Amino acid sequence: MLLSLAFLFGLPPMVLPPPVLPLPSQPDAGVTDAGAPDTPAAPAPEVKPTTCHDTGTCFVRVVFNARVDAKSVESAVAQLRAADAAGAQHVLLEINSLGGEVEAGFQLAKTVEDSRAHVVCLVDGAAESMGFYILQSCSERVMSKRSVLMTHQVRLGEIKDSQTTLEELHNYYADIRATSRAFGEHVSRRMNMPYDAYNRHVAGNLDWYMDWKAALKNRAVDDVIDDVKIFRADVAARVTE
Repeated sequence: MLLSLAFLFGLPPMVLPPPVLPLPSQPDAGVTDAGAPDTPAAPAPEVKPTTCHDTGTCFVRVVFNARVDAKSVESAVAQLRAADAAGAQHVLLEINSLGGEVEAGFQLAKTVEDSRAHVVCLVDGAAESMGFYILQSCSERVMSKRSVLMTHQVRLGEIKDSQTTLEELHNYYADIRATSRAFGEHVSRRMNMPYDAYNRHVAGNLDWYMDWKAALKNRAVDDVIDDVKIFRADVAARVTE
C-alpha cells in the first residue's frame, strides 16, 4: 500500500487489558416449578491452551488481547500456524481488541481463513475496527453478552511528511477509498448484507456499535453465550466427538 493505514481511537499503541465488566446475574437458588430445590450448576472445567487426545485430534486456544499491530499479529499467526502443524481440528481464538493497523489485521484474517482447523472466534470484551474485520474471517463467530462490536470506514493515519504534494494526497485518498471498499465488502458479505446497506451504517465517518442483540439481528455473529468458561470447555470437548 502507499502508506500505513490505521484505525484511530485516540489511544496509545499498547496492549489493552480485558475490560472489567460484571458477569450476568444468576438467579437465586430456590424451588423449581416441580417443587424440587434447584441444583447449583457445576463449575466449568479449566481448559488448557492445547488439548490433544490419543486419536491425534487437538484443540488449541489462542488469546488475542491486544491492539492489532505487527508485533501482536506475528504472535497470533505463529500460534495458528503451529496449531495447523500439530493437526488441530478446532482452534478457539479469543478476541478482545479495539482495532489497529489495516495491513496487520489483513494478515491475521488471512491466516484464520487459511487454517485447516475449524476456527471458532469468541469475543469477550470488544471486537472493534480491525478486530471486527478479523472476527468476520472466522469459521464460527461468537460473542459474550458483555461484549461490544464496532465497525467503520478505514481511516488515514498521520501524514508525517510535511512536504507532501497534491499528487501524493490524491494517491492517499485513492488508497484509503479502495481499502475502505475492500474492508466493507469483506464484512458485509459475511454478514449476508448488501454492501450498500452496510455502507449506510458507516458512511460519513460513523462508528456502528452493536451489542449482542444488534449483532445477532445484523448477522455479525452466529451465536451469543452467557458463560465464557463453559463455552471454552464445550469447544474443547468437540475434539472427542
